[in-house]
Amino acid sequence: FSVGRRAAHVPVETRRRVFWYLNMIAVQDKEYQQRGTNLIHDCINQEHFFTERGTMIVQLMNALPIKPAGIHVCYNNPTFHRSLSLCTWIMPAEAKVRFRYHYGSHMEVFYVLMGYGILRSILPVTDDGEPITDKAKEWIRKRLEIESQIPREDNVTVPQPTDILLGRGEKVQTCPGNISLRRRLEIQRSAYDNGSKAERSLLIDLTLQSVKGAGGRFLQHGKNGYYEVDDDVARKKISHDWRNLRRNNKEG
Repeated sequence: FSVGRRAAHVPVETRRRVFWYLNMIAVQDKEYQQRGTNLIHDCINQEHFFTERGTMIVQLMNALPIKPAGIHVCYNNPTFHRSLSLCTWIMPAEAKVRFRYHYGSHMEVFYVLMGYGILRSILPVTDDGEPITDKAKEWIRKRLEIESQIPREDNVTVPQPTDILLGRGEKVQTCPGNISLRRRLEIQRSAYDNGSKAERSLLIDLTLQSVKGAGGRFLQHGKNGYYEVDDDVARKKISHDWRNLRRNNKEG
């Protein structure tokens, strides 16, 4: 259920991630796979219909293993008719026959949805259209508990260009993140070589925060792929690379 006015300012990319995340969790449920899902989008009291968001949902529906039991768009702005017709036109055939849009106030569409077997009690919104977040917060808390027990090795499938890889070999040395780190350390090499122990430690911490601030992670390859190491291991990696730079310069 998407609450219109409160969600209108949410970027499309954020909506895409939420939609993908929720459905990837839902497809693990056997009953969900058999009975399908009801998507309800609340556009009541919105001034504008965001066509790109509707298009995004259609694209995800084409990509995800979703069996739509019903797609319901609720609105009270007559200018939305044309945009809704466009969304219907670009939908996949199996979703198009289940697409419904309902015009009216919240109370009016609540009664209409009951005709499709969607009980008023399960909708996370008040009669005035304000979101009810208690159940959502409890669900998020439970999901965090579940995901905290998942081995970290399973969290990273493909390293990003800003990531730093630990280990040896050409693949590690030539990845973009490691090259960028070596360039950064080379610029600060003089300060590191001439600094005290405390100053070197500070430089390592600053480098670590700089990498993380740019979206980078320090990744180690394990049996199930890459996993992110803790800060202590990352600091050792930075210190090791600085020592390698100093040794290579002496040999050169």
